[in-house]
Amino acid sequence: MVISPLPENETERLEALRQYHILDTPPENVFDDLTRLASDVCEAPIALITFIDAHRQWFKSKIGVRPSEIPRDSSFCAYAILQHQPLIIHDTASDPRFENNPWATSDPHVRFYAGAPLLTSEGHILGTVCVMDYVPRVLRPKQIEGLQTIAHETMILLELRRTISEMSRTLAGLRTAEEREPFFSLSLDLLFIAGFDGLIRQINPAFEKICGATKEMLQTKPLIEFIHPDDRDRTAAELEKLKGGNSTGSFEVRIPQPDGSDRRILWNATPSREKELIYAVGRDITDLKQIQEEIKGFTAYLEQRVHARTAQLSASNEALEREMAQRRQAEQSLRESEEKYRLLFENNPEPMWVFDLQTLAFLTVNEAAVRSYGYSREAFLSMTIKDIRPPEDIPRLMEDVRKMSPGVTGAGLWRHRKKDGTIIDVEITRDLISFSGREAGIALAHDVTERKRAEEEHARLLIREQEARAAAVKAQWRFTFLAEASEILSTSLDYEAALAGVARLAIPYLADGCVVDTVGEDRSIHRVAAVATDPSKETMGLELMRRYPPERGGAHPLQQVLASGKPLLLSEIPDALLEGLARDPEHLKIAKDLGIKSAMIVPLSARGKTLGALSFVTMESGRRLGEEDLSLAEDLARRVAVAVDNARLYRAAQAEIRERKETEEALQESEAKNRALLDAIPDMMFQIHRDGTYLDFKPAKGLAPIVPPERFLGKTLQELLPAEVVRQAMEYIRRALETNTPQLFEYSLPADGEFRDYEARIIASGEDRVLSIVREITERKRAEEALRKSEERFQFVTRATNDAIWDWDLVTNAVWWNEGFKAIFGYKAEEIEPGIESWTSRLHSEDKERILSGLHAAIERGDQFWSDEYRFRRGDGSDATILDRGYVVHDQNGRAVRMIGAMMDITELKRAETALRESQRALATLMSNLPGMAYRCRNDRD
Repeated sequence: MVISPLPENETERLEALRQYHILDTPPENVFDDLTRLASDVCEAPIALITFIDAHRQWFKSKIGVRPSEIPRDSSFCAYAILQHQPLIIHDTASDPRFENNPWATSDPHVRFYAGAPLLTSEGHILGTVCVMDYVPRVLRPKQIEGLQTIAHETMILLELRRTISEMSRTLAGLRTAEEREPFFSLSLDLLFIAGFDGLIRQINPAFEKICGATKEMLQTKPLIEFIHPDDRDRTAAELEKLKGGNSTGSFEVRIPQPDGSDRRILWNATPSREKELIYAVGRDITDLKQIQEEIKGFTAYLEQRVHARTAQLSASNEALEREMAQRRQAEQSLRESEEKYRLLFENNPEPMWVFDLQTLAFLTVNEAAVRSYGYSREAFLSMTIKDIRPPEDIPRLMEDVRKMSPGVTGAGLWRHRKKDGTIIDVEITRDLISFSGREAGIALAHDVTERKRAEEEHARLLIREQEARAAAVKAQWRFTFLAEASEILSTSLDYEAALAGVARLAIPYLADGCVVDTVGEDRSIHRVAAVATDPSKETMGLELMRRYPPERGGAHPLQQVLASGKPLLLSEIPDALLEGLARDPEHLKIAKDLGIKSAMIVPLSARGKTLGALSFVTMESGRRLGEEDLSLAEDLARRVAVAVDNARLYRAAQAEIRERKETEEALQESEAKNRALLDAIPDMMFQIHRDGTYLDFKPAKGLAPIVPPERFLGKTLQELLPAEVVRQAMEYIRRALETNTPQLFEYSLPADGEFRDYEARIIASGEDRVLSIVREITERKRAEEALRKSEERFQFVTRATNDAIWDWDLVTNAVWWNEGFKAIFGYKAEEIEPGIESWTSRLHSEDKERILSGLHAAIERGDQFWSDEYRFRRGDGSDATILDRGYVVHDQNGRAVRMIGAMMDITELKRAETALRESQRALATLMSNLPGMAYRCRNDRD
């Protein structure tokens, strides 16, 4: 294990660490919250806030580990403090510095580490906020940025603790009330002096404001009565420590407000045992807590946890960092000087100035003003307070100065302009004073630019939330509309009546008028329904269709849609379009009287065919239909098309049933002939009851049964056959009777010292009996086994290349192909596109629309399987005939997210099928002549 080197400024770094008084302090919720946030942002099981002492690494907060400290020599963070940027170790096993590290080779077996340094404003690195994992990892850029932000916020909390502690000691060091009064009046922090008896001796206005009570009221009650009841025991314990002469670390309490809310205050206090007094400084951290909660809430809602949180925290932390840096400089000056002027003015962390009430000229400014505004002290003293305001704010400024009165008061929110032209927002606190014999005003400017930006961002997020809710309402309406339409389509076998119901449903929500047209086998157009908000327009529309039906192949929009199978959106209907379509003046008059303002026509497509169209128009409402309306209309059209197709299939099926019934009657007439044919079949036949009882038997020619008929007729399968054969036979008998479809199964029986193989066809021959046709297949099975063994090696070689396997991500539209795709179709890897176009661009033009329509319809219906045949272009330009099968994967919400399938090249199989059909036709022709042939044979025999 390599021991990490020491930083160049190690002595100064350790001294800086001591000044924060953080080592060996008890756990605190505010640090534990940051540790949990680091674990969540980086999705890591281990997260720590650590400080590197001279010989140890101490954990202020921890998740996922037990010890509170470890030797510095075995610390990952000892390397992290050597640089100002995050240290990321993707795999400790491949890094020579850590391959023998105890934390990598034993419990907790760390394989991944990322640490962001805790950097002070003076450049000293105190420790890290770090995360670890048990497996090698790579952090996303947003996760690294989030880890840095959390380290930044941790450092701000440390600075806040130190600042409050130093302020409390400064307050205790102010000797007289005259020295304390200006400090009490202008401080934005909460200041108080209390006795060991718990009664308040002196407070500042900020404390009065937080408690919502006057100074006199606060001095009449013990301090602890103004603390939240749940925090009083902890506060009492801190007061006892102070009475014993011990300064307290930072501790947080809640102060109830008149409106029922609480303000969270972070306190630091120092005692004076000689005077029996407690000097305390508090910082209101309620807004900081609230910002953190708001960040969590918004990130969860927008599903951008890391990005939103780091953005919000970064904005808040930058403002807090500037404020803390300014306060540290001012407090350092307070400790070094007892001069009242430098205490109250020169070293105040907020910009301050004194100006002449008559001329508005700057009389003096503090260092914070010089630093914040960018003007030198000399430049300030040559300017007036009007020069740092935008011109449009000058009238308000003059009126405000005119109304100034004695006493520390807030002057509200103002805009100030820095030397570089930057406009900032500030809150002004001011008072009237006498300066070098002049009547003057003193002002303190608190920069709230970042706070305003945060508030504006909050407002923008609220607007986005409202927009999202509006979109959700619209989506819910769309879902409800389509659900109602689907219910109408599914509850009636009369699809024309159902289509009329759908048209009525669409009015007036989707348009002012809706027309449903279907296309017959002869491509004639049949108007199924016409519905409008104005009944008179319905009559006019039907009259227009009757007198001027769209000419086949003409320019009418309806014929265009029926011919192309693609939707058409006409957001505007100009007179020129009507004039171009009109066949005569009367035609044009009726069209104009309808007053159509906008229209859209969507095809009814199913299984690659255009079955009709839905037409929507707006008239009296004056609405203009758009892409969103068209999308909804297309969704509706897909459902309507499926319903129309299903209804037509149902009618065709009914006709087929009638034909089957007629055929069955004809078959019954020829039953006698069939019996004669059965006698000629060279197989054994058994008639078996549902319960397995043998009812009848027909022997096979040249093949005797294993058991003579007189020994099995009237008995059951269970009495004569092995149990496994009986189990199979009874199952196939059940299936044949329940499904009325032939069942086939094979089995073996012992005979003459060996097993013989049989094939049984089970056919239902009544409600409770079946016909079992049994054929011995021993020789065939032996031949098949020999053939299987001879081909087994070839099957192992070719199995991997039989199909082209594909995996389609329906969310990203990316497609993965196996090597079989390139081998089967002759493509190189660089010729295959990454998206679905690698498939769609190679579909045959005559098959493409049918295949895509059927595929998307299956997905939208929620089907689990899809299969189809089509032509597909090979690499050499020729077409292959493909059998494609796909399995649709749905997420937990039922949404189709993925589809996996296989493409089989069946070109040769289709050719073989064609040849087989030719052979079958020839065989059928031969069989049709069999009766005559049989007749001649009998005559010859006679």
